[in-house]
Amino acid sequence: MPPPQEGATTPVDELTREELKQVCSELEQEIRDLMGFITTLDGRYKEHAIPMELLRHKKDVAKEIKRKRGEWRDFILCRPNLYENEQGVKQFLDKINDSLRNSG
Repeated sequence: MPPPQEGATTPVDELTREELKQVCSELEQEIRDLMGFITTLDGRYKEHAIPMELLRHKKDVAKEIKRKRGEWRDFILCRPNLYENEQGVKQFLDKINDSLRNSG
């Protein structure tokens, strides 16, 4: 079988359990990184250390978090046996929702 082409995607149903875990792990890390960026922006804004135009970028980052959160949620919650700790997944998603709500 030839190697996959650059940019080609594999249908989700063909991914193995380990590959799905890897995708979920990567999405989770991207979400955490984006949330960390927002937290950093909020802190610097309160210290008057960043310009307003950077804060406008925060809204774009929040949209990206919501998009990635949706991808991640769809991967995991549609496959309840994927993660051993499904309750932890739901708590993490709730925490993201709360953070987004509180970050304005």
